[in-house]
Amino acid sequence: TETGSTTITMPSDYYIGLAVSAYNNSELCTVELDSLTSTFAAGGLNILGNGNFIDPEDSTPDVMDDTDFGTVTGAVVHVFTMTNTSDSTTIDLTNSPIVTLDSPGGHFTLTQDAGTSALSPLSSTTFEITYNPLAVGAHEATVTVGSTDITAPSYTFSIGGSMAGVPTVANQGSTPIDAGSASISGELTSGGGADAWICWGESDGGTDSTGNWDNVISVGPVSQGVTFTNIVSGLETNATYWFRVYVVNGAGNDWSDNAAMFSGMPAGPGTSAPLGWSYANWTGDADSGVSADYIYTHAVNLNGDGAGTSLNGVTFESTTDGATSGSGWSIGGAVSHTTDSSVNITGDSATMAGGFVYKGNPRTISLSGLTVGQIYKLDLYSVAWETGSREQTFAIDGGASSNINQSVYNDNNGIRISCVYEATGTTQGFTITPLDIGTFHMYGFANHEAPIGSPIANSAPANVDDTQATLNASIDASGTNYAVTVYWGTTDG
Repeated sequence: TETGSTTITMPSDYYIGLAVSAYNNSELCTVELDSLTSTFAAGGLNILGNGNFIDPEDSTPDVMDDTDFGTVTGAVVHVFTMTNTSDSTTIDLTNSPIVTLDSPGGHFTLTQDAGTSALSPLSSTTFEITYNPLAVGAHEATVTVGSTDITAPSYTFSIGGSMAGVPTVANQGSTPIDAGSASISGELTSGGGADAWICWGESDGGTDSTGNWDNVISVGPVSQGVTFTNIVSGLETNATYWFRVYVVNGAGNDWSDNAAMFSGMPAGPGTSAPLGWSYANWTGDADSGVSADYIYTHAVNLNGDGAGTSLNGVTFESTTDGATSGSGWSIGGAVSHTTDSSVNITGDSATMAGGFVYKGNPRTISLSGLTVGQIYKLDLYSVAWETGSREQTFAIDGGASSNINQSVYNDNNGIRISCVYEATGTTQGFTITPLDIGTFHMYGFANHEAPIGSPIANSAPANVDDTQATLNASIDASGTNYAVTVYWGTTDG
């Protein structure tokens, strides 16, 4: 009996089979094979798109490997790389042209063939395919590379893309969520794909420009036939708003034909605004929420310049740099102060937007001189700081809380954060706690008695589409007959 081993060195891309026989004086002997150890390095033809490997026989175009050319309005070129990963064997590319393309309708063309017909070990070459669709819709083609590679002698994969047409869009209605928010929707009805925006406000801003609307929400890319939805917040109780959707791609743009009406969940008759937190864009005096019609307990400008501020007929208490208390109010939490000259705030509001207090984890606000049982509304004024989130938990002591991002309206744009509450004592506390590294920047605040609602309340409209809506309301006045008139129009009269 004898034992032994042998080593066979082979090119990295060869297969191995084993047959063993032994003879002794012409007599066949028995050979027992204890083990076979083999080490192979992967080798052969690889094709890459966008730096990612494309599987042979891959029939599903993918944006990750550039086999999906996307939704386009003109010619798009993708470059693919062929690599011989063998370290010892040359791979011959056997087709002519080297890359063959089966493209029904001629939407895809080979605009640059591979640069060589033989790939030496560890070498690469590229080829180029152009997608220039001749008709609107989806298109596919098949790419094939023939070679002497023993693992994939016919390397085949699919590519695809679609051509966008002139887009059309339609409103798809709204759904109230609560008194201060609602979801509004649209749908790209033709065109393949486009970028979409939802525009909304207190009146119909029309179709001339998104800049004519109070609020513009960028939805981003949308696909034909898929409903897109966005939630809007900071709605006034029982107020009516309007929205349209706008889309654009390389072939054109479109607005929804008609503005649609929407509102938050209506408050019941005879009630004030719902208790809790909400927020809205603050761009200047008109959307500051400040009005001489309200009874104010506190109105404070925290810009620190010591100058008084009058906003919509309401005088705000002035503060000096770093002040943390005043007439019936105080701020706690190691507060610091700084100025801010880069804000997109106009009118008299711009004076208040000239500086803010920050730090404090948590920050506290205390208001005194309140009437127990009275409903109040507190407005906090801030401006987005640079990019990224600056989310805080806003809470009323013993009451509601909400997580709100100071920077929701993007860098240098203002936000008004509101809390409607019932005073449970003559002093009421509030807490602001950062959820990430940034503390809340507070430029000023105002606290006023919340108005009591009338016995008449609007309800959410029903059956809303591009051409019609059912208008609803209720009256809390049992035993009394009223003559009812419904007013409506493109703006609030």
